[in-house]
Amino acid sequence: MTGNDSLEDPGIDAAGAEAAATPPTAGAILAQAREAAGLSVQDVALQLRLAPRQVTAIERDDFASLPGRTFVRGFVRNYARLLKLDVDAILAALPGDGAAALDRPSLAATTRAIGELPSERAARPGAAKWAIPLALIAIVAIAALYEFSRPPSPSLRPSPPRLPPRRHPRRPPNLRPPRRRRRRPMPSRPARRPPPSRARPRRRCPIPWAPSRPPRATLPHLPPPRRPRRRRCRERRTSST
Repeated sequence: MTGNDSLEDPGIDAAGAEAAATPPTAGAILAQAREAAGLSVQDVALQLRLAPRQVTAIERDDFASLPGRTFVRGFVRNYARLLKLDVDAILAALPGDGAAALDRPSLAATTRAIGELPSERAARPGAAKWAIPLALIAIVAIAALYEFSRPPSPSLRPSPPRLPPRRHPRRPPNLRPPRRRRRRPMPSRPARRPPPSRARPRRRCPIPWAPSRPPRATLPHLPPPRRPRRRRCRERRTSST
């Protein structure tokens, strides 16, 4: 027994030395820190807003199922910040630039080309590139046929010409003199009396009295008496005889 134990000891020591020589990966460091913090995969996925399968892929270093190097580095950086780890050390533990898993994501080849209609028979080569243009032409033709076939809307129909309204002869207006409105006499306001003067009345000086002379009697102006003419005529006749 002691001999067998002595024979197996060198192999065990060599395996432990190799395990110690290989540094832990970024996924292993994150998984150990998560278990030490008492968090589950679902808790981490909720806080990082990731799917649980993406968190599991990071811990298993399965970068082929993740969408590219830029996204992987962002996921790992946020994961390390959540667990309060050294971000630079975790990023340094990722595979180098030569790893094909982080360079570009491996996308599964699609079985059908875009725009290709499903058919039981195998599609001929070159038919897929003409499917999209033909489909577009068919859509445009159907739309044009629909536009030309539908009846015009009532707003686009030509409206009949409008005739000018008939002008009826206007009747002369009733020319009546305007009624004059009687103005009501304004009530006369009583004249305001001047306020009594408070000035003292002036004393009148006495006028000296003189005796007046009696007026002279004036006779009416009479014309002088006229002489009679008959006597002169008789005297002339007597003298002529």
